[in-house]
Amino acid sequence: MIRDLLKYSLLLFFSYGSFGQGSKLDSLKNVVNSSKEDTVKLIALNLVTRQILNSGHYKEALTYADQARSLGEKLLRVAKKNEIYSVKRATARSYNNTGLVYFYEGYYPDALKYYFASLKIREEIGDKEAIAASCNNIGSVYNNQGNTEEALKMHQRSLAIKKEIHDLLGSAISYVNIGALYETRNNWTLALENYETARKIYTELGNIQGVSMCDNNRGEIYEEQGNLTAALEKYSAALEVKKQLNDPEGLAAARLSLGSIYIKLAKKTGKKDLLNKAKQNLEEGLVISREVDLKEAIKESYNGLCTLYLELNDHKSALANYKLYILYRDSMQNEENTKKTVQAQMQYEFDKKEAATKLEQEKKDALAEAEKRKQNIILLSISGFGLLVLVFAIFAYRSFLQKKRANIEISMQKGIIEEKQKEILDSIYYARRIQRSLLTHPQYIQKNLKRLMKG
Repeated sequence: MIRDLLKYSLLLFFSYGSFGQGSKLDSLKNVVNSSKEDTVKLIALNLVTRQILNSGHYKEALTYADQARSLGEKLLRVAKKNEIYSVKRATARSYNNTGLVYFYEGYYPDALKYYFASLKIREEIGDKEAIAASCNNIGSVYNNQGNTEEALKMHQRSLAIKKEIHDLLGSAISYVNIGALYETRNNWTLALENYETARKIYTELGNIQGVSMCDNNRGEIYEEQGNLTAALEKYSAALEVKKQLNDPEGLAAARLSLGSIYIKLAKKTGKKDLLNKAKQNLEEGLVISREVDLKEAIKESYNGLCTLYLELNDHKSALANYKLYILYRDSMQNEENTKKTVQAQMQYEFDKKEAATKLEQEKKDALAEAEKRKQNIILLSISGFGLLVLVFAIFAYRSFLQKKRANIEISMQKGIIEEKQKEILDSIYYARRIQRSLLTHPQYIQKNLKRLMKG
């Protein structure tokens, strides 16, 4: 129903935030066109992307998001140390903006791919506020895919970070998101608890739109529980805020909710005058829906009027409104089928691209592994050769030492022998001198013999 769609669109509005109104799109584009490829241009590209995205021109927004991503990746490769943080922060935002485009177009696998890429960079630089935003966005995708378990984990992580950094508005958003998930699971108690907590924060901040959203959401739960009086009270409070905000979508949703409640109260209490109030709200909701071309709201308005006229026993009017309801329902189903066909094609192309990327990566990994093996073989060969050289060097050195030691020993032996020979010769020479000193000289003997012979 329109109420559910409105609730979710409001969550997205609060989650992603509004944009700075001071900067005009044309002036931002001028900055993009006149700037050199630096961080200033990257930031300007991100701003242009969000402005165009907010206007609903998704293809053009994606073009600028692609440019921003490409520039961010380029700047990261050459960024100086003191520039890394700002470049990474802006690049992460470009990934997030790309994810937003795919989310709004319903291409959830692509949205998750870029949301996670953005989250990775934000975790690297420790940007807690941005990390919380990424978790919120990822949770929104999981929710749309029906994966409430993972959605709840991401929104709870987002809430924990927002509480840590004392982000009151962000915390309120997370409480609403978590409450909506519990409502999807029909866990009314936890849903109401989270909506109540969010409403208190919005009241403290003076955020009447947030207060209105919580009232509307609580009204839905009371309606589901059959507490129609409480639901009527909450829907009426939400309507008054929508009037102050001049919010056409919110007004249409509030009128439809009130029309539905008045019909149920009339059936429950038997008070037929309540059907007039139901008719008034349903018709006003239809007028607003037509003015802003809210197809879902138009369809539900006709459905509500059909139910109303059946209660009034006006079968002709009931049939006329039923036919219009069927007409819009079938038209929207055809649009949805066309969208699903496009999504299926996009998913096929995405899967095909992913498969090609995976195959290319596998080839690169195989080449890298082969190169690694080659390098290992070369390294082992060099190591083996070096080991052989080392062994040979050690062997040669040992041989040299042994030879040197042998030469020293031979020299020592030779010295000892020479010393002993010298000692022997010295002994002989000494003995000869002694002998010579003891024996009479032959000339002396001959001289004395001559003298005796004369005598």
